[in-house]
Amino acid sequence: MESTTVYLQAKPVPAADPGDGADLISGLADNVLLRIVGLLPDARQVVRTGALSRRWRGLWMRVSALRFDSGPRFQSPSDAERFIAIVNHVIAPRAQPGIEQLGISMNVHYEPGEPHLAAATVEAIERWVLYAVQHELTSFAFAVRVIEKNWLEDNDDHEDEVAVEEEDNYYNGDKSDDEEEDEDEEEEDEEEEEYNYNIDEGNDEKETPVTVIALDELPSSTKLETLHLFLGGARVQLPSTSAIFPSLTDLSLKVIAVDNDHLSRFLSPACCPCLQKLCLWAVRFDQASSKGLVLETSTLLELTMYSVDGMESLELRATNLRALDVECCDQLEQLTMSASRLEQLTFSHNSSLDLEDGIQLDLPCVRRLQIGLVSHMLYDCDINDTSISLLKSCSSATCLVVDLEVPWVCVTLFRLSYRIVISGSI
Repeated sequence: MESTTVYLQAKPVPAADPGDGADLISGLADNVLLRIVGLLPDARQVVRTGALSRRWRGLWMRVSALRFDSGPRFQSPSDAERFIAIVNHVIAPRAQPGIEQLGISMNVHYEPGEPHLAAATVEAIERWVLYAVQHELTSFAFAVRVIEKNWLEDNDDHEDEVAVEEEDNYYNGDKSDDEEEDEDEEEEDEEEEEYNYNIDEGNDEKETPVTVIALDELPSSTKLETLHLFLGGARVQLPSTSAIFPSLTDLSLKVIAVDNDHLSRFLSPACCPCLQKLCLWAVRFDQASSKGLVLETSTLLELTMYSVDGMESLELRATNLRALDVECCDQLEQLTMSASRLEQLTFSHNSSLDLEDGIQLDLPCVRRLQIGLVSHMLYDCDINDTSISLLKSCSSATCLVVDLEVPWVCVTLFRLSYRIVISGSI
């Protein structure tokens, strides 16, 4: 049998001449255009696409994720009000279903003796959180950084450096493990400095009025999966006993003061039955009558607690917890931990606990342990007892990371830090 091969040559399609005014992008399908618009970094740019042509008009209202950023410079209260008005104007027509993720970030400064957050800003925060709950968003992230105006005037050349980028990516996930390990030490220094000037700057000269953000009347939400709040040191009234968030899996509370005793309940399975990732960063307990935290959960996988000020006791029972990071909790006096599946534990720069009554541990499966040790030169001899107790309790660890601090006395006191990593059977 004879075979015949026929070669067909495709007719080339002439490329569009850039000078002929052809709009090829507008001819793309809606889902492609929505994907393009969704890549814009700020919602104000998203809205401006409606001016391109009739094809783009109203398209932005179908974007599922909106992000607002006031910019790197710290704004005055009046400028903040204009930014708030823009946000409200954009999200007002979005009451209909469609938007799923909303992120808002702003930097503001305040006058000495004035509240850290102006009344208009407080009202906007409360309204936006309520908006996220009532309109069944799946993700809401809000961050406000505050600083005293005098500090900015004294450090005008470095203002842009002060307004650091968000340490969390609210929309695209966290950094990779390798990036986090490379930047851990630098981030801790920057975060602690940022927390200090945001909350305490200028309090010596005039008594600053307390800023209260009332979230205690929030209704329940069946859709909200991610909630990140960075509230510039404001006192927060957390949701009351009636609110339930059955879909919430990722919760982050940063730079806040707890104003009531609802934190333990808010973090409990009764309120958040599916919570998997929890971050408490620069949270102050000094406004609550109870300064202990009780967490009993079977769903939590990752817990980070950094500089939880005023927390005197931590009672943690988490059967499925995989990673735990507790750092810079200086007032911690009692620690009870039962986590049968915990694999990674960091416990560093915390207060020294009473070994007889202050520590109860059940950590049979820890593989990676990170602890802090301090030279006894200038400290009490029991400063390292808590870390040694953890080391003894984590007999299954195969990787040990030690943050070693060595005070060095010269003309002034310096503190040298070393990190020692030991892998293999310990």
